[in-house]
Amino acid sequence: MTYYRNLAVALRSRRLPENEIALVLCETYRESIRTGMSAEQLVGAANEYAASFTRGQAYSPGHRLAALMVIVAAALVIGQSALYASQRVGPEPGTLAFWLGPLLAVVLGVGGGCLLDHRLPRRFRKECLSKA
Repeated sequence: MTYYRNLAVALRSRRLPENEIALVLCETYRESIRTGMSAEQLVGAANEYAASFTRGQAYSPGHRLAALMVIVAAALVIGQSALYASQRVGPEPGTLAFWLGPLLAVVLGVGGGCLLDHRLPRRFRKECLSKA
C-alpha cells in the first residue's frame, strides 16, 4: 500500500479533490490486479504519474488543518496580548508561557496535517480495498 499512499500524497500536492484521488487510486489498483502487474510497473513512479494530471483547485485536508491551526495560533497571540495589555492577566508577552499555546497549535496543525495527507482516502479503502 506504500505506492498508493505515495500516489495519494503526490495527487494531493497537485491539489486534486479527494474524490478524484480515490478514483485514480481505485482505477490503478483494479488494473494492477487485473493485469497481475504492480502499480509502479503499470503506471510508473507515483510522482511521475501524478504529474500527468492537470493541477486542480482543491486544498488537501492536511493543508486546511494546518492553515486553521495557524489562524488559531494567531488568535491566541492576539487574545493573550490584548488580555495582558488591558487586565495584566495571563502570561507576559515574550515569555515561553506566552508562546507555548500558539507554538503547540502550529505543531499540532502541521503534524496532524502531514498525517492526514499521508493516509489513503476513505473512499478508496471502502470501495476498492474492502472488495479485493
